[in-house]
Amino acid sequence: MSRALALRRQADLRLPLPCLPHALAQAFPHPCSHLAPACCGRAPRARRLVPGLVEGASKAEGLGNTFLGHIRSVEALIHVVRCFESADVQHVLGAADPARDIEIINTELLLADLQLLDKDRSQMEKKEYLVAMGLERSSLARLVEAAYRLLDLITFYTITTDLQARTLRRGPTAPQAAGRIHSDFERGFIRAEVFHFEDLLKAGSDHHVREMGLLRTEGKGYVVQDGDIIHFLFNV
Repeated sequence: MSRALALRRQADLRLPLPCLPHALAQAFPHPCSHLAPACCGRAPRARRLVPGLVEGASKAEGLGNTFLGHIRSVEALIHVVRCFESADVQHVLGAADPARDIEIINTELLLADLQLLDKDRSQMEKKEYLVAMGLERSSLARLVEAAYRLLDLITFYTITTDLQARTLRRGPTAPQAAGRIHSDFERGFIRAEVFHFEDLLKAGSDHHVREMGLLRTEGKGYVVQDGDIIHFLFNV
């Protein structure tokens, strides 16, 4: 097969072309043929080398937790197996045995998957149990709610890059709630931009909250409500 035909087939398969002379690149129906000089590199891909997986990794042996944490975030795995003997390169199990090493990796991955499935199944069974018992929430959630009622506490949220929950006794005004974050917020309070947590769930983001007209402006006399999400404007 000629080089030109091989490169044309490579282009048809949408594989990255090597750097070609401009005249040769002109002959191929590939986007890079319109570039001068015609040189297409591979799109950058993140690569991660994770050594140290041993038998028992699914139970956190060796670097098991690190390895399993890494592979859950990748799209493909390339398993490199040692097939040579060398006195200068120790093997964790003593001697190189590619078939055994492959089997260990496959077994540990399967065990890790089973653990995730068991965890998901346990959560589903817990939810089904609560439904069967006529309970919408767990005992812990109901205990926390009862404690909040007993102490007359509410939760409001501030939002910058993340949503942060803050607890205080029921009845404070917006400036007083701002003072729980920093005294300057209360001293220089101008106004508060407020929407409710339910509004955020409905809209999906604070940006959509604004678009839907769910954001309102409140002044110094506003009494903070349970579930309010507040952006304080102040000047000191």
